[in-house]
Amino acid sequence: MGPIERGGDPCGAVRLLHGVRFSAVAGEEDAQREERSEHRLVKMTETVFTPAQQGFFSISPFEAVMSGLTIALLMWMNDALVAKHEPLLIPSFAASIAVIYTQPGMSNARSWNVIAGQFLGGVAGFVSISIFHSSTPLAAGFAIFLGLVIMRLSNAIHPPGVATALIVVLSPVAHGVRFLFFPVLAGAIIVVLIAWLTHLVQLAILHTLQRSINEPLFEP
Repeated sequence: MGPIERGGDPCGAVRLLHGVRFSAVAGEEDAQREERSEHRLVKMTETVFTPAQQGFFSISPFEAVMSGLTIALLMWMNDALVAKHEPLLIPSFAASIAVIYTQPGMSNARSWNVIAGQFLGGVAGFVSISIFHSSTPLAAGFAIFLGLVIMRLSNAIHPPGVATALIVVLSPVAHGVRFLFFPVLAGAIIVVLIAWLTHLVQLAILHTLQRSINEPLFEP
């Protein structure tokens, strides 16, 4: 804009300058609103999907939801296969799921520990009831002892596995050797696979979130 000539419209020029300044301020405010919206979205995503801290009893909302969905899926599959005498659910799986999602950095939450620990716990139960078949209390005590020993020797400590040993001891007639494979082994594998899927989804979302810190989510 050229210089204001004598006899021109200085008020109009001032209004034009104010309009330009107002547009600049409005643009800055829009940018700040977008930045605040982006920040809120990032924080919300972090809160929902950030995995539990290693070694501590903490759990993200996403993990809590997936833990419930894991049991629901197992129950659905169990109902579908129970007619074929291939069950997939035992109560101790709930404890395994809790360990996986609340102690992700601990050794007893590793895939090997979950699968082998559950299986070896079942084996310990069958061995114990075969030795102390006339005394359930002795069989139960020995099952816990034996389960922990063989888990330790196999580097597969997983506390819910001793609950599986106790299940076998308390109702040996209802649980034949096939019980070790359906539901113990098959169910434990499914639990681990779902946990891995959950972990991969978390990593993908958090990776996208990390990129968004340097690259705005909203294009201007």
